[in-house]
Parts: sequence; structure tokens; C-alpha cells
Amino acid sequence: MADATSQAAMVVEAVPEPPALFSPFSKRLHIGLLLMFAFFCTVSMRSNLGMAMVCMVNATAYSSQPAISVNLSYSNQQCQGFASQSSASHDGYNGDILWTPGMQSMLFSALFYGGMVTILPSGYFADRFGPKAIMFVAVLDYAVMTLLTPLLARSHFYAFLASRVVMGLGEGIMFPSITSMSARWFPPNERSTMAAIYTSGVQLASISTAIFSSRLCMTSMGWPSVFYLFGGIGLLWLILWWFAACNRPNDSKIMSDAEKIYLNIQLNHQHSGNSSRKLSQAPTPWRSMLLSPPMIANLLCQFSFNFSMTMFQSYLPTYFKDVLYLDLKDNGFYTAIPFIGQVISKNVFSWISDHLKKAGVISSTTGVRVFQAIASFGTAAALIGIATFVDCTTPTLALLLLALFGVSFGGGIPGFTTSLLSVAPAYTGTLVSLGMVFGMLANIAAPTVIGLINTNGTPEQWSIIFFLAAGVNITAGLLFVLVGSGEMQKWADVARMQTVRIEFGEKVFPSRKTAQKRKEHSVNEWRL
Repeated sequence: MADATSQAAMVVEAVPEPPALFSPFSKRLHIGLLLMFAFFCTVSMRSNLGMAMVCMVNATAYSSQPAISVNLSYSNQQCQGFASQSSASHDGYNGDILWTPGMQSMLFSALFYGGMVTILPSGYFADRFGPKAIMFVAVLDYAVMTLLTPLLARSHFYAFLASRVVMGLGEGIMFPSITSMSARWFPPNERSTMAAIYTSGVQLASISTAIFSSRLCMTSMGWPSVFYLFGGIGLLWLILWWFAACNRPNDSKIMSDAEKIYLNIQLNHQHSGNSSRKLSQAPTPWRSMLLSPPMIANLLCQFSFNFSMTMFQSYLPTYFKDVLYLDLKDNGFYTAIPFIGQVISKNVFSWISDHLKKAGVISSTTGVRVFQAIASFGTAAALIGIATFVDCTTPTLALLLLALFGVSFGGGIPGFTTSLLSVAPAYTGTLVSLGMVFGMLANIAAPTVIGLINTNGTPEQWSIIFFLAAGVNITAGLLFVLVGSGEMQKWADVARMQTVRIEFGEKVFPSRKTAQKRKEHSVNEWRL
């Protein structure tokens, strides 16, 4: 027995030290950066239409009178000077495409209709063919449709509309594939850090799209250069991804043996902890899941946040043009502000939340409720402030409120996002898919509702839109504060369920022995 122990110790000592996560030789860091670049590419190709739209479209063609006259008939007459300057043909704002506001809303929402088609089978595709191939196809779809945008937009509205739906097919399979790749490459003790890194690609894309698109519109090539630039970046990612990415660590030919051993030990240990699920495959408790108050709160928060995010990514440049009369350069800068706040705050809030929970200052449930309250009520306060106090005479106030929105928005990561991954660990894939469905519904609803309200681009119409978004966020925040949870729910406690086969199939119920030991096991398991 002593010999066996000493031999095991020698084996452990013989295992070489893997490169640190942030080492330049860390293959898992390379994968994380490629995933961040993937998010950057897809989000930039999806959202660049928001800034480009103000450069593409003749905004006054479908108004019964010039847009500026319409605005001034309702709004602060102090804006007269700004409006007179805006009536001149500013560089980049003199678009020639004739699309009504309703047609523009159709283009913004079309992408998400395509995503609804592929979102449900996307997880199966990733498992069946590997996330590397699926992500390659998704970004290729994005890049081709983006590069074709100038041609299709000028040829026929419905041809461009169809291309947006086709692009959405890639939208639906992208996030589940990234999640699958993350599970294959990042150990549990590094997964939160890597998730914060690669999801930062979303905010970096929104920032870059706003700043660079506004300036590209002012060049001699005009708005088509926006789509050529970001479509070209997508093609560059495809080359890097094809040669540098692998589905699993063992597939890599340029990865150190020490890192392979480390990842195999960490990931195999994780999967061995789930072996009981292979022995006892419990059916998904759909009824309990869909009627669970914490789950309902999570889905409503997902809807509210996607509604606000789509509104900002797609319509903020139009708001700044119609209400604040900003030139293109300032428009791009102002549009980037909330996303700069997000990329900073989500990492800071996540670190604070984890630190407080590890120190025992707050429980998991208190943590997700507090940070979700910051997110929902902070964003709502910013939206109400914009709707109430901002006009063309108060651009500095608009800047501060946009920063407040972005900083508050980051609380959603340690808030409802963390809750969604905590209430039912055994059904995380199902919960994420449900969350994506509700997010897609919000992505469709936002352009539709805004298109119905914003017919003339008046400050009063924009105020209604911001008040509506604030109301959605407040409703979601109130429900989450009341019933949100950071703990595993009873209906998801499959590790303590016992499967009994009967004539009509399988039924799962907790054994008496398991029920008696539930309390003493729960603390230890959560510490692991």
C-alpha cells in the first residue's frame, strides 16, 4: 500500500507544470482570444447597420414635411439653430436610399427571425459536427452577407431583407457553439475569467462599429466601406480560426504536453462528477421549470436586457441625429459611450460579487438580487433621465446618462446571468436555450415597437420609446428582486433523485434516504 502511494506521488511530481492561463504559450488563452474575436466579428457585422442606416437613407423622403420642421413643431424652439445647421447636407448624412421607417425596422428585426430558425437545433449541430466547423459556417454566413450588403441594398429592398434573414441563421448557432467550445477548453476554475474575456468582444464590437462606421461614412467611398471593412475582418477571422482552433485540446498539434495533461485532468474530473446522469437519465421537468418563479424572473430579465441592447445598437445613432442634431463624428463617439461603460463594469461587478460571496458577506441569492437591482433600476433611471431631460441643448447630460446606462447594464452578468447558470446546473443547456429564445423575441420586438412609435423622429416619440424600455426594465427588476435566486432549485436536484423503471416508462422521485441526507450534503457539494 505504501509502495502504491509513493508511486502515485512520483507520478504527480512527474507531471510537468502547465503554462499559466495568461502565458503567451497558453493554448487555452489563444482559444479564448479567438472566441473574443469571433464575438467581435459577428456583433460588428450585425450591428453596423445601425450606424450605417443614418448614412444610407434619405430621412425626409417619406415625410409630409421636412423632418426638422416636424421636430420643431413639437420640441424646444431653442433647437432652431441646431436644426438649421442640420438641414444642410452634412458629410455622410445625405443618403439616397428610399426606405420608410417601417422598412428600416423590418431590416433590423429580420436577422433575428433567421436566428429563431436555428437556435433550437444549434446545440445538436455543435455536438454532432464539432463547434469549430459550426462557428466557421456561421461567421462565413455573416461575412458573405455583409460583403453583399452594398449591392443588395441598392438593387432591391426585399433582396437585402432576405440577406438579413440568411445572416440570422448564423446568429442562431453562434452562441451555443461558443458555449460548447468553452466547455471543451476551459476548466471550471478558469471558466468565469475566460467568459469575461471572450464576451468582451460584444462590447468591443459595439464601440468599434460606432466610432469607425461614423468616420467611414464621411470618406469618399461612403457607407459601403462600413460593410466592406467589417466583412473583410470576418474573412480574416475565418483564416485564423481554421488553422489555429481545435475542437478539443487533444486535437491540437502545437500545444504543450503539460497543458494537454492539465486540461485532460481538469475536464475529465468535471465530467466524472456528472457520471451519475449517465446512469440515471431523468426527464426534463418542463412543467416545474417553466412555472418556477426564479426561472420566470430570469427569462423576463433576459427579454428586458435584449430589448434595451437592440434599441441602443440599432437606433441610438438615429436618435442622436434626429433629436440632438449631432454630426457624424460626435454621433459615433456618443453611441460608443454606453458600451465602454459595459465592458468595464461587467468585469468589475463580477469580481466584486465573487469576492463578497467567497468572503461570506452575501449569499448567492442576495448577490444576484443586489446586482440585478443595480442593473435593472440603474438602466431604467438612465432611460427615464434621457426621456425627461435630454434635448439638443444638453448633450453633456446625455453623455452622463449614457455612461450611467452602460455601467448599470454590467450588473446583469453577476445578476440574472449568474442566476440562470445556478438555478438548475443539470439543465444549463436547456435554460440557456430558453434564455436565447426570449432574447431573440426581444430582439424582434424592439425594432417592431420602435418602428410603430417613431414615425417622424420627434423628441416626444423618442421619449415614449425610452419610457417604455424603462418600464420593461423596472418590471423585470422588481420581479427578480422578489423571487430571483442564486441557488439550485428543488426540481433541478437530479443528483439526489432515484430512477424507478415501471411498465409504462420511467418515473423519477427522491428516495427517503436521499431526502434525509439532503441538508448535510448540500453545503459540501456547493463548496466543491
